[in-house]
Amino acid sequence: MTFKQGYTLIEVLIALVVFAILSTITSSVLYQSFDTRKKINAQASQLNMIQLAIKIIENDTTQAIERSVIGNELHSFPPFIGQSHYIEFTRNGLVNPLGLEQRSTLQRVAYLCLNQKLIRRTWSHVDIQNRKQYQDKILLQELSQCSFAFLSHARQILPEWHEFAVQLNQKKETLPIAIQFTLTLRQWGNISLLFTIPEAFYAS
Repeated sequence: MTFKQGYTLIEVLIALVVFAILSTITSSVLYQSFDTRKKINAQASQLNMIQLAIKIIENDTTQAIERSVIGNELHSFPPFIGQSHYIEFTRNGLVNPLGLEQRSTLQRVAYLCLNQKLIRRTWSHVDIQNRKQYQDKILLQELSQCSFAFLSHARQILPEWHEFAVQLNQKKETLPIAIQFTLTLRQWGNISLLFTIPEAFYAS
């Protein structure tokens, strides 16, 4: 007569404890893996946004020209407006394939720091009858700092840009030779970008 030997209660309890420990370790590793992947994806997405924003700004600034515009009530606006949180200028090179659209290749664009965002603003016409009719596109968000500065021909960094001389040893300059974007992004820290304006070099 034979007897089948089973597991004792202590062995079952030990097996359950070991299983619980392994399950806890496994779930913790999986959670950390998913959390790391989520952070990497978020950083990659933000990096793509930064790269796209840089490309857009570069396209605009390299096409900036000396062209004033007419706004509300025939008010004239200079070719370039530069403030610490607002930039506005006229650019050339607006694509119009085969000339299908009846519009100019010029465009009035602006960049502004507003509500922790870097925004690109455009108008449908160069000479704007109503400046309140514009389109805004958010390029970057979650910014703890956002400001602009301007480089003169004398290599002075100015917090604001004025077409006419406002400082000693400064001559009349319609366009700065470069615009400095200073941004502070979450996870990326401080970023300082310098975009040159070729038209300003030609004018000099």
